[in-house]
Amino acid sequence: MTTLSKDLRYALRGLLKNPGFTAVAVLTIGLGIGANTTVFSWMHGLLLNPLPGVAQAERVVVIENTAANGDAITSSYLDYRDYRDNLKSYETLALLQDTAFAVGDDRSAERVWGELVSGNYFDTMRVQPEIGRFFSRAESDDAQNAHTVVVISHNYWKTRYHLDRSVIGATLRVNRTPLTVIGVAPPDFYGSQSGLEFELWAPITMYGQLTHTGTWMLRDRSTRNFEMFARLQPGVTIEHARAETQALANRMAVANADADQGIGAEVLPVWKSHFTTQ
Repeated sequence: MTTLSKDLRYALRGLLKNPGFTAVAVLTIGLGIGANTTVFSWMHGLLLNPLPGVAQAERVVVIENTAANGDAITSSYLDYRDYRDNLKSYETLALLQDTAFAVGDDRSAERVWGELVSGNYFDTMRVQPEIGRFFSRAESDDAQNAHTVVVISHNYWKTRYHLDRSVIGATLRVNRTPLTVIGVAPPDFYGSQSGLEFELWAPITMYGQLTHTGTWMLRDRSTRNFEMFARLQPGVTIEHARAETQALANRMAVANADADQGIGAEVLPVWKSHFTTQ
């Protein structure tokens, strides 16, 4: 103990003689602790709360298609419709794609990250609007380029509109397309991708208009650009949902062999998804 005390005194004396080195050492240690704390907090949020603002988030799962070699792949709009209309294990099943939008007039457009989503997206997430509304039943059908509406985030409402409630009904020019603001998401909801914060949500059926690719991509079963989220029915386990989903995928692989041959399906918790936690 005496030797340890002497060592500590010598070390302290040396540090006091070199205040510059001491400051750097303390700062380095502090930064290391801070970085570790940040990483731990991020991992804690990712694993325990991958979908902030979502009610009963543990009931939300990701449905991933799988290639013949077992790799995870994204889904097509037509495959999504088959899953949505035939699976009984889910209350709702939503489709989405994250994308960067050009918002504003051509000369002053800014890049804003958002999501193209099916009309039942907010029902799947069980999120309520802060003001206004989300997509109506009429705006949730499969008609392409028919619903020129958009939902904005609380942060976008705050920074661009200064919390002015008259934003409802305002026109927002997105990728040169005028969209009407119908609602504002609550402040604790950021979207479907862990660690990211989205500002806009527009109907995925506006895909052709907003991407300027025409309507063919949502009519082509081989075009796999989208991700699927679903909310489990009460009492349904993820294992039961996985079995039903895989069985339907197997039938689709035969019925739509030209596009779906060898394509399977997997059902995963959000934090295990290959697409939502990158």
